[in-house]
Amino acid sequence: MGAGEGSPRSDFFVCKVGSVLATYYVYIMTNRTRRLYIGVTNDLWRRVYEHKHRLVPGSTSKYFMERLVYFEDTDDVGFAIAREKELKEPVLSEAEGLAPL
Repeated sequence: MGAGEGSPRSDFFVCKVGSVLATYYVYIMTNRTRRLYIGVTNDLWRRVYEHKHRLVPGSTSKYFMERLVYFEDTDDVGFAIAREKELKEPVLSEAEGLAPL
């Protein structure tokens, strides 16, 4: 049997490569003052490294987000973005002076 249709090896390879390339992470980082940062990335270990070494300008560099405290993974980028918004919702409500439901 060749590498064409019906080849178990080609099916296995496509599934494995596809799942590796399509992983997204929703993550929470913090610092010594317990400020939280919630984000989404497709390469968690690279992003944690960037936070720890202040490689990307912005609030995460300013507040030195150094500790990964939580993450979830998914193969659906839409779900990852929705989950990030869901996790940020109570934080945003408190910032506006509203009690979360």
